[in-house]
Amino acid sequence: MKNNFGLYIHFPFCKRVCFYCHFTKQKFDIELANKYINFLIKELKLKGDKSLTIDTVYFGGGSPGLINNTDIVRIIKTISDNFNLDSKSEITIEVNPEDADYDKLFFLKSVGFNRLSVGTQSFEKKDLAYLKRFHSVEHSLLVLKQAQQAGFTNINADFIIGLPTQTRATLIRGFKKVKELNISHISVYILEGVKKENEKENSIDEYLYFQSEEILNALDYRRYEISNYSLANFESVHNNKYWENKEYIAVGLSASGYENRVDYKNTSNLKEYFSILKSNKLPIKEKQKIDTIKRVIITGLRTSKGVDCKYFIKYKNQLGLLIKEKILIKQGSNIKVSPKKTLLLNEILTYFT
Repeated sequence: MKNNFGLYIHFPFCKRVCFYCHFTKQKFDIELANKYINFLIKELKLKGDKSLTIDTVYFGGGSPGLINNTDIVRIIKTISDNFNLDSKSEITIEVNPEDADYDKLFFLKSVGFNRLSVGTQSFEKKDLAYLKRFHSVEHSLLVLKQAQQAGFTNINADFIIGLPTQTRATLIRGFKKVKELNISHISVYILEGVKKENEKENSIDEYLYFQSEEILNALDYRRYEISNYSLANFESVHNNKYWENKEYIAVGLSASGYENRVDYKNTSNLKEYFSILKSNKLPIKEKQKIDTIKRVIITGLRTSKGVDCKYFIKYKNQLGLLIKEKILIKQGSNIKVSPKKTLLLNEILTYFT
């Protein structure tokens, strides 16, 4: 058997296309979505390899919670039939509160999903209004409780920060609610898709980001990647593959994967996606082979544990400069980004690309 791989499945349809979301998506149309699922299953079969062990599966989007139950079963069966799906695999699906109820959540748990990521975004009415979300605070809280009643013990709640309606007090209130529910994982993303008019607005983002970390640490959540926090032993196994330079297969519109030391990305054009698969070819549009050492640094510096010193041998000058400026720090045998310089990561990485 080949080394354990992750599998990412992209479902690009949403009831509403949110202005702050940068993932490939479009408004949900049931006929188009049904057609898409058929081609997605075809792609899975084309990628299939029974000698390859899959130990994580992640349904992302878009809003994969909109996939009907019959098609969920078809997709899971296709994965099982065409790959060696580890019986202990972490299998995650993203859901929006408005797309989930107890019956849906119970069904997902019964067919093998053991991790849930809920697009709560905030527990403040003003924040949800600003984000133009369909769901209410009360409904988010209800869905999180129902997920636990359905048997989920590994749940992520998404939060967006950097909203003009947010303060330290509202963050404390929201994160405390998550802890009271014993939710094991929190993702905290800075608002995107909104033009920042001045440095003051950027400094508010920075303030709220570091306030979030301080508040979450006090609640026993630890940051293990730039935007991700968890209680002990609840880090996302699938997402860690991205940051630990491990291999993962990707299927679906615009999905990105990493196999045999090659990064690739599928076409983002839905008509082209259908057309290519119709001719029994994979819809890969871009391929790039990045030097392994460089890739380890680029991905590993996103994490709180950092990167082993041995990977910086050919970057001694850059490393020395960044340590002198206290942008990078050495901790044991690892190099990591200084806690207060985390938001400079994109600039830091230019020293190694």
